[in-house]
Amino acid sequence: MEKYILEKILSETASSEEKKQFGFWYEQSKENKEYFQKLKIIYSRMNNLFEKREFDKELAKLAIRTKAKSQINKSRKVNIRKWMAAASFLLIIGLSFYILTQFNKYQSNKITYLTNDSVRDFLLEDGSHVWLNENSYMEVSGNFMKKQRKVTLKGEAFFEVKRMENCPFKVKTGKTLIKVLGTSFNIKEDTLAGNVSVVVSSGIVSFNKLYHRWERSYLKPSDHAQYFASNNKIIVKENKNLNYLSWKTNILHFYHAPIKEVCKDLSIHFHKNIKTHISDPDLLLTGSFENESLDYILKVMEISLDIKATYSNHEYVLQKNNN
Repeated sequence: MEKYILEKILSETASSEEKKQFGFWYEQSKENKEYFQKLKIIYSRMNNLFEKREFDKELAKLAIRTKAKSQINKSRKVNIRKWMAAASFLLIIGLSFYILTQFNKYQSNKITYLTNDSVRDFLLEDGSHVWLNENSYMEVSGNFMKKQRKVTLKGEAFFEVKRMENCPFKVKTGKTLIKVLGTSFNIKEDTLAGNVSVVVSSGIVSFNKLYHRWERSYLKPSDHAQYFASNNKIIVKENKNLNYLSWKTNILHFYHAPIKEVCKDLSIHFHKNIKTHISDPDLLLTGSFENESLDYILKVMEISLDIKATYSNHEYVLQKNNN
């Protein structure tokens, strides 16, 4: 956050766009909120000093001389309170400058990753490997590896975290927090609803609501945890979705999968609207597809399941073949 925007917010002179930028920054983390509250206190105290006492440079000099010469005539004594107010004012200014300097240093050290229409992978400073899905954003804290390993995620990512016993790895997503020492897991946020989904591939993952850390769930491999923002609850169950990582591997697996389930997975993977009204319990798909196009997969389904896929009004519809 730019320093001048914070100053305008404090002085109530910010424009609507600056207020919008501030609001987004303010809601990003608890640390940002705590930092701004401290600035408000400093700003309030500074205003009070200006309102209650007018700083007099000559009077301050006289107060210093009075402190050094204890034998000065009583009639020439100055008001020590004003000297202390001036000193306090300088102290507050110095403290405010130090806090802002440290914050700006922290901000400048942050690393951000952003994806649009492609998946991106990268290594963090600690050796952890991260894959960031399309249209996702990740921010690495400025003090990463110094006190803790912390990142903030919006969207979806798969983490292979390098184990470090004395330095836990934390992922803040929406209103949830993940904490691990060394493991691999996929985390996905529904940015509209605020829901968060976690599937563990290896190791143990600690998963909890952001401000309710005592309500902690420990997830093991093949566990699927979901946080629902509407009722502020976490539900843990066994993961039965074989394709939760298809966005990363580009491989689709189906084993005795009903047609409606296949349509759902294909819709998510290819970002297309694919549906069917077929409810035949005996019509199941088994097979794997690696780096194959949607048209190729639909052709295979038409031949193997004796169905027909039609495209109209920006959607695919799978129907039984009546020929």
